[in-house]
Amino acid sequence: MTAPTINPTSKTAMAVWDDTNHVYKIWNKDVLVVGNLIDFKWDSLATTYPIATTEVYTFKLGAAAAGVITVVYVDATKEDLLTVTKA
Repeated sequence: MTAPTINPTSKTAMAVWDDTNHVYKIWNKDVLVVGNLIDFKWDSLATTYPIATTEVYTFKLGAAAAGVITVVYVDATKEDLLTVTKA
């Protein structure tokens, strides 16, 4: 069976892989897609936390990288965003 392609909407719950703790986490908050930030098809997502204020979401379609979103917060509380970039 082929894995489904996920196209997030404003009400999507996501299972996010936490590469640091090696577990999936369910994120069921609203997903805000502004300015076509996630404008590619994907079927898996891995998340890494290189430092306390940064989250890196790597989207894949099959084995190929589909896109990378980097979220940087002002401080480790993660209450305020500093930047969100797409590579």
